[in-house]
Amino acid sequence: YVASAAFDKVRHLMTELWEYTKRPDGTEDPAKAAYVFQMLALNIEYLQQCGHFSEILPLYNRTVQADMLSTVTDIRIAGRLRENGAMMYMRLREWTNAYNDFFKAFSSYNENGKSKDAVRCLRRMVICN
Repeated sequence: YVASAAFDKVRHLMTELWEYTKRPDGTEDPAKAAYVFQMLALNIEYLQQCGHFSEILPLYNRTVQADMLSTVTDIRIAGRLRENGAMMYMRLREWTNAYNDFFKAFSSYNENGKSKDAVRCLRRMVICN
Protein backbone atom coordinates (compact mmCIF):
# COMPACT_ATOMS: atom_id res chain seq x y z
CA TYR A 1 0.00 0.00 0.00
CA VAL A 2 2.89 2.39 0.72
CA ALA A 3 4.31 1.96 -2.78
CA SER A 4 0.90 2.57 -4.36
CA ALA A 5 0.35 5.71 -2.23
CA ALA A 6 -2.84 4.38 -0.62
CA PHE A 7 -2.07 6.31 2.54
CA ASP A 8 -5.49 5.99 4.18
CA LYS A 9 -5.28 2.20 3.98
CA VAL A 10 -1.71 2.28 5.28
CA ARG A 11 -2.66 4.43 8.26
CA HIS A 12 -5.55 2.12 9.17
CA LEU A 13 -3.45 -1.03 8.72
CA MET A 14 -0.59 0.37 10.81
CA THR A 15 -2.98 1.16 13.65
CA GLU A 16 -4.17 -2.43 13.68
CA LEU A 17 -0.64 -3.80 13.53
CA TRP A 18 0.56 -1.56 16.39
CA GLU A 19 -2.23 -2.97 18.54
CA TYR A 20 -0.97 -6.48 17.77
CA THR A 21 2.49 -5.66 19.12
CA LYS A 22 1.16 -4.56 22.51
CA ARG A 23 0.25 -6.43 25.64
CA PRO A 24 -3.27 -6.19 27.08
CA ASP A 25 -2.03 -3.47 29.48
CA GLY A 26 -0.89 -1.29 26.52
CA THR A 27 2.87 -1.74 26.83
CA GLU A 28 5.04 -3.18 24.07
CA ASP A 29 5.51 -6.93 24.18
CA PRO A 30 9.27 -7.76 24.19
CA ALA A 31 8.50 -11.10 22.55
CA LYS A 32 7.29 -9.18 19.51
CA ALA A 33 10.37 -6.98 19.15
CA ALA A 34 10.95 -8.07 15.55
CA TYR A 35 7.40 -6.97 14.67
CA VAL A 36 7.94 -3.65 16.44
CA PHE A 37 11.11 -3.11 14.41
CA GLN A 38 9.29 -3.88 11.17
CA MET A 39 6.46 -1.54 12.14
CA LEU A 40 8.92 1.27 12.87
CA ALA A 41 10.57 0.69 9.48
CA LEU A 42 7.17 0.75 7.76
CA ASN A 43 6.18 3.88 9.64
CA ILE A 44 9.39 5.63 8.56
CA GLU A 45 8.77 4.61 4.94
CA TYR A 46 5.20 5.91 5.22
CA LEU A 47 6.26 9.24 6.74
CA GLN A 48 8.89 9.73 4.05
CA GLN A 49 6.38 9.05 1.28
CA CYS A 50 3.89 11.48 2.87
CA GLY A 51 6.55 14.16 3.31
CA HIS A 52 6.38 14.31 7.12
CA PHE A 53 10.15 14.51 7.50
CA SER A 54 10.17 16.13 10.95
CA GLU A 55 8.51 13.05 12.46
CA ILE A 56 11.10 10.60 11.10
CA LEU A 57 14.08 11.48 13.33
CA PRO A 58 12.66 10.20 16.67
CA LEU A 59 11.46 6.97 15.06
CA TYR A 60 14.75 6.47 13.26
CA ASN A 61 16.76 7.03 16.44
CA ARG A 62 14.62 4.41 18.16
CA THR A 63 15.25 1.84 15.42
CA VAL A 64 19.02 2.21 15.38
CA GLN A 65 19.37 1.49 19.07
CA ALA A 66 21.48 -1.59 19.70
CA ASP A 67 18.59 -3.62 21.10
CA MET A 68 16.37 -2.92 18.09
CA LEU A 69 19.04 -3.76 15.52
CA SER A 70 19.55 -7.16 17.13
CA THR A 71 15.95 -8.04 16.29
CA VAL A 72 16.43 -7.71 12.53
CA THR A 73 15.20 -10.89 10.90
CA ASP A 74 15.40 -9.68 7.32
CA ILE A 75 18.49 -7.81 6.17
CA ARG A 76 16.49 -6.15 3.37
CA ILE A 77 14.50 -4.24 5.98
CA ALA A 78 17.70 -3.01 7.63
CA GLY A 79 19.07 -1.83 4.28
CA ARG A 80 15.93 0.08 3.38
CA LEU A 81 15.72 1.55 6.87
CA ARG A 82 19.33 2.77 6.73
CA GLU A 83 18.76 4.24 3.28
CA ASN A 84 15.68 6.14 4.51
CA GLY A 85 17.68 7.36 7.51
CA ALA A 86 20.46 8.55 5.24
CA MET A 87 17.97 10.45 3.09
CA MET A 88 16.60 12.08 6.24
CA TYR A 89 20.14 13.14 7.24
CA MET A 90 20.67 14.57 3.75
CA ARG A 91 17.59 16.74 4.20
CA LEU A 92 18.99 17.87 7.56
CA ARG A 93 22.37 18.50 5.86
CA GLU A 94 24.16 16.14 8.24
CA TRP A 95 26.45 14.79 5.55
CA THR A 96 28.65 12.56 7.73
CA ASN A 97 25.66 10.75 9.23
CA ALA A 98 24.11 10.41 5.77
CA TYR A 99 27.35 9.01 4.36
CA ASN A 100 27.67 6.46 7.19
CA ASP A 101 24.07 5.29 6.84
CA PHE A 102 24.35 5.01 3.07
CA PHE A 103 27.43 2.84 3.59
CA LYS A 104 25.55 0.60 6.02
CA ALA A 105 22.62 0.38 3.59
CA PHE A 106 25.06 -0.45 0.79
CA SER A 107 26.54 -3.24 2.91
CA SER A 108 23.10 -4.68 3.65
CA TYR A 109 22.06 -4.60 0.01
CA ASN A 110 25.40 -6.04 -1.09
CA GLU A 111 25.09 -8.96 1.38
CA ASN A 112 21.59 -9.59 0.09
CA GLY A 113 22.63 -9.54 -3.57
CA LYS A 114 20.57 -6.48 -4.45
CA SER A 115 23.12 -4.83 -6.73
CA LYS A 116 20.74 -2.20 -8.13
CA ASP A 117 19.96 -0.90 -4.64
CA ALA A 118 23.62 -1.13 -3.64
CA VAL A 119 24.68 0.98 -6.64
CA ARG A 120 21.99 3.55 -5.80
CA CYS A 121 23.44 3.86 -2.28
CA LEU A 122 26.97 4.23 -3.68
CA ARG A 123 25.83 7.09 -5.89
CA ARG A 124 24.27 8.85 -2.94
CA MET A 125 27.39 8.24 -0.86
CA VAL A 126 29.39 10.16 -3.46
CA ILE A 127 26.97 13.08 -3.18
CA CYS A 128 27.42 13.11 0.61
CA ASN A 129 31.18 13.03 0.35
